Amino acid sequence: MFMGTAESSETGTGKGYAKVQLPSWDKASADRVAREEGLELTEYHWEILTFIREYYQKHQVPLKVKDLMREVGKTLGAQKGSARYLYRLFPNGPSIQGAKIAGVPVPQDDIDW
Repeated sequence: MFMGTAESSETGTGKGYAKVQLPSWDKASADRVAREEGLELTEYHWEILTFIREYYQKHQVPLKVKDLMREVGKTLGAQKGSARYLYRLFPNGPSIQGAKIAGVPVPQDDIDW
């Protein structure tokens, strides 16, 4: 279900973000990273994390926060794509913290908060 792609590049940046190979990512990896971030993942988190992973696997581009809001809004509905909803789930920034937990590359040059 959450097993990644054949891509072998590491995710993250030099800012302490995930260094998880995409093929090695799984639900346990996400839970571990989320706990390190002080989050307990719920079904609402998983819906957004799944969206982030699937978007990255399809487009090979990490979503910046405004793009994440727009794409989630188009796919999952305006309420779930709102800044308020996404920041409640990922208070350290939905695109950066979300990418970190989802095990995909963190968007470069994104101001997430």
